[in-house]
Amino acid sequence: GFFAAVELTVDGLPAGQTTARVRTFVVDEERSNAFTAWKKMDSPRQPTAEQYRRLEEAGKLWGGPEETVAVKEGKVTLPFDLARRGVELVVVERQK
Repeated sequence: GFFAAVELTVDGLPAGQTTARVRTFVVDEERSNAFTAWKKMDSPRQPTAEQYRRLEEAGKLWGGPEETVAVKEGKVTLPFDLARRGVELVVVERQK
């Protein structure tokens, strides 16, 4: 399929920490990808101002919503679907 099931475990979080904040940023065929948007416009050599604006918007890094997840024994386990032709940045931060 287009996606692969992935399970990411982050270890070494401080003792006693029970929750963490997680945010995922994605670059794949549809998200954070000005090239795909350009191809959908029939690859204009000289984009109009409106096309250029849409290309700039399509190229911005897409981030999912911030989530609070449980920390167990200093670990966070995050299951997600990763696009086979994509990359994800997963940011795990202490809950303040």
